[in-house]
Amino acid sequence: MNKQFLVAIGVVVPLLASAVTIQPGDLYSDVSPTSVEAVGINLLSRANIVQGIGDGYFAPTRAVNRAEFLKIAILATPASNRPSTVPRNCFVDVREADWFSGTVCGAKELGIVRGNADITKPESEWLFAPATTVTYDAALKILSLLFDYNVRDEVSGEAWGQRYYEAAREQSTDLPLLITFDTPLTRAMAARLVAGFLAESEGQLQEFRSAEAGQYTSSLSSSTSSSESSSSSSESSSSSSSSVASQPQYSLPITSHFLLVGAVSDAIAGGVFSPISEDTELLAVQLKLFQEARALEKLELVKEDGTVLATLKWHTNTDITDYRLTYDVFLTGDAVYTISKDTTMNLFIRAVVRSKANDGFSENLVHVRQFALTLRGKDTNQTYNIPFTGPFPKHQTALARVHSVMRTSPLTKVLATEEKAEISSFALSSDQVDLQPVSLVQMVFGYERVGNKSTLTDWKLIRKDSNAQASCTENPSAKTISCANLQTIFGMLPKEPTTLSLVANIQTEASALGEWFQVSLPVTGSPEVLGSLWWTDATGTFRWIEGQSPIAAGTKLSN
Repeated sequence: MNKQFLVAIGVVVPLLASAVTIQPGDLYSDVSPTSVEAVGINLLSRANIVQGIGDGYFAPTRAVNRAEFLKIAILATPASNRPSTVPRNCFVDVREADWFSGTVCGAKELGIVRGNADITKPESEWLFAPATTVTYDAALKILSLLFDYNVRDEVSGEAWGQRYYEAAREQSTDLPLLITFDTPLTRAMAARLVAGFLAESEGQLQEFRSAEAGQYTSSLSSSTSSSESSSSSSESSSSSSSSVASQPQYSLPITSHFLLVGAVSDAIAGGVFSPISEDTELLAVQLKLFQEARALEKLELVKEDGTVLATLKWHTNTDITDYRLTYDVFLTGDAVYTISKDTTMNLFIRAVVRSKANDGFSENLVHVRQFALTLRGKDTNQTYNIPFTGPFPKHQTALARVHSVMRTSPLTKVLATEEKAEISSFALSSDQVDLQPVSLVQMVFGYERVGNKSTLTDWKLIRKDSNAQASCTENPSAKTISCANLQTIFGMLPKEPTTLSLVANIQTEASALGEWFQVSLPVTGSPEVLGSLWWTDATGTFRWIEGQSPIAAGTKLSN
């Protein structure tokens, strides 16, 4: 069953004193302080449940895997409901040495997780799949059970996540988004979902939802909250500090990213390092690109928690034919990193992009072909060459980026005859390097409808802060509405979120009972796949944004 729901997400925070602190903030450069996700993300970060990925970035659109989500959910759970977190071997793919072993095994002991059912194997051989992206239904199950919600018995033939969704909906902690049970969650969505559960448990859900709508209350001042909860906060920090330190900043699989000029990037390549039967020393790292990327200053080999193991520089020696495509490093002395035997770990490559003053520029394609490690056994002196061959996604450097699009119109609306009716509105947020201007080029909306007794005509896209209007063209056969020439009509976008409203004339008949209509921005795209939203940083033109498809779903109009 693939049923859709509108739902709200929230951030999870351990209990500090007797309440959670709900405050505005500007903690990350890729999280707009006025976005709905910022409320939960800020809560979670202030409570030291999660960290950014370095240099002030949170990566809100990155996927969150099952192990990461479970740990966040448990840390946010009231202490009386938390499972033990003693590391041990509890699944075939969860071993005592894994950073997530304690939380996964504790949750298994309480029946929160059982693993992925496989009728061909006994339950003792089921996998937990810690690196798999957590889906909405799995997240609802984990949270509903941890927060001790009233979950009814399963009904034959229904989607297995239905009863957990109903338990959350009864408490109004389900996500206020149009979302299917099998939707993979991003870091921002996970934070928002967990925070809603936490706020509800503290009697502050209304305050949390109001803050998401941009209406903060002053019932909890930062000074009062911090002073009243100092002892509890200290206790919480000490109990979870080791967990925070090991929280992953990067996860597999890698997706396409914008590499902002003058900043450290998200992971651009990665892979799993398989165990070797003896302790080894990392002696060298070499990476090759498909094409030259002069906007890069250097590359770094990092662990999933962001620890830098080696820094690779461009190979300037002409001793190899593809030296312009090669980055490498040879390690000696204290720079040599030792990997213990029988260790499995995820390794990643991230980029440091040149600043504008240091010849950094936009629209440089960065595509890793392969990278490899050279190690030496400490006992046998044997040399090991470990290749990581991909395939890896493409990335582009940029002076700015559109980083999020959120629906701001109601979840549902009556489909009725109306002139210049607002079909849906969306808020666009961007990052900018040194106030580099960002402008929209084109938006292509998709739509779904049921029934044919309602017509929508004279489509326009309106920038609300200036009332500038762009005419849009409907293609009924493709079910699209295209709005072009936006750069000329709308001009530059400010750093603050910009709201755009899609309007049309609606004509519907009285007999159109049961009809509905809904637009969306369906495709995020990539450097090689055209997306639904095109934009420019005044130097390069980009036909995609980061994240998962759909970019955003609009209001559902029905009668």
